[in-house]
Amino acid sequence: MTVTLEQSASLESLGSEINGFIQGLKRAVVVGMDTETTGLRVKEREDYIQGFSLAYRLGGQVYSMYFPFRHTADNLPLTLAQEILDILTAKQVVFHNRKFDMHSLMTLGVKLDFLVTFDTMLLAHMINENSPYEKSLENCCRKYINKGKVGKDAIDRFTETFGWGSVP
Repeated sequence: MTVTLEQSASLESLGSEINGFIQGLKRAVVVGMDTETTGLRVKEREDYIQGFSLAYRLGGQVYSMYFPFRHTADNLPLTLAQEILDILTAKQVVFHNRKFDMHSLMTLGVKLDFLVTFDTMLLAHMINENSPYEKSLENCCRKYINKGKVGKDAIDRFTETFGWGSVP
């Protein structure tokens, strides 16, 4: 199912939590970004982005937020996606599998112009091409920081049964 995008809204109308996060984003130097999609065939445009999450550190504290744009309900306006991406042009943006995430972002139809990006999946290959053998974010986190996703098994069961498109 394709979900239509909300086209516009003022940043002020989106609430203090989003506004506060974006104000912090403007001060951050390094920002982590991940996309959520309906599947793996975003380059072929058979699947598309549903939203993205961002995380940054300010004053020793980590802030993170998910921005939904193509879920079945409660989507944010597309103008917000472009505003956020415009802010990121002056940041160091960290991805895990940057190539996939860039193709995902392009399905929003927004302009992408990042100045500096890093890809932790490629960095993991440079550190040791053999370990972990599979360079998923989950495996790299377990190898290098001894932590994995919280609730991963429940999320996997849900998405296998209903698909990512069913995530509200």
